[in-house]
Order: sequence, then C-alpha cells, then structure tokens
Amino acid sequence: MKHWSELILLLLLAFASQASGAGDAVRGIVKPVVQLIDDVPASCVTPSGSSSFQPITDPSRLLPAPQQPVALLPENVAAQTGVLRVKPAELRLPPTRIEGADPFKLADQNRRYGTSTEGMPPIQVTRGANNEMIINDGVTRAARAAMIPGTTVPVEVIEHNPVLNFQHLPRVGEKVPGKP
Repeated sequence: MKHWSELILLLLLAFASQASGAGDAVRGIVKPVVQLIDDVPASCVTPSGSSSFQPITDPSRLLPAPQQPVALLPENVAAQTGVLRVKPAELRLPPTRIEGADPFKLADQNRRYGTSTEGMPPIQVTRGANNEMIINDGVTRAARAAMIPGTTVPVEVIEHNPVLNFQHLPRVGEKVPGKP
C-alpha cells in the first residue's frame, strides 16, 4: 500500500508549498495520514494489488446485522403505510418545528376553516419505533385539529422505519396554544 501513502504525501507537500505558513501544520499530519493509509486492509484493493479502487458491495461488511430482523408481511404492509385516521395531539413534532405551529398560520387557518376538519388534506408522517409518528408536512393543520376535542385527522404514512425513535420529541398536544 506504499503507493497510496506516497501519493498522499506528495499532495500534502504540494499543498504545503502553496500555502504560506501551512507547511508545519501539514508536516505534522503527514506521518499519521501515511500510517492510516498503510493500515488499509488489502481487501479494499483489487486482488492483483493494483491501486484501482474496488468498492465494497457486500453490505454486511459495512454495517452490523440487525439484532431483530423486521419482517414486513404482505398483510401488514397496508397497515404500516397508507392513509390512517389518528388523534392529532398524539403526533410528534419534527425537530424543525419543536415549538409547534406558526401562530400566524394557525390564526389564518382558524379564521378560514374554523373547527372543521372536513376536506383537510392528509398530514404526511413517518412511522418509527413503537408506532410513534412524526409529522413531515402539516404541523399547523395538526395543531388546529388538536384544539378540537375528540377529533381525528387523516395522516398519510409515507415512510415506515422501526429503527427511528421519536420519543424525545414533543407531541402536538403539548404545544397547542393556550397550554403551558
């Protein structure tokens, strides 16, 4: 693997000669970089030992196997994706809208639609671990519907990833205006 380390060394030295004052910094990292490159396993190059890159195509070499395989049986697929009706207060807020609905948008929707959820487009969600759902699109609609007691809203599950855990995120019902 010496040819890789020599190439990197030449590149670093070329950079050092171009940048004034950077020579000492580059010289300080040359040895660790050369050592890292020399430690690359031979399985990352072609069997002939040439320097051409051979990508790893076996995913089991990149990630550890899951502890419990997730089986999507045909009868369960429809229950995991598609349009469902849920209580809006139970949906999780996305990290980008952690404070809840935009108050100006919420006031506008309340003025236009009042307490009606009839004809409301489905709220797009991702279903994660423990069947928790996080909103991808529709935070304001969910907040407006959460202010109406006992209502359900249509949600469209656009992704199901049982590995994702949303329990650290607040629920829509926790951030409804008028609640502390």
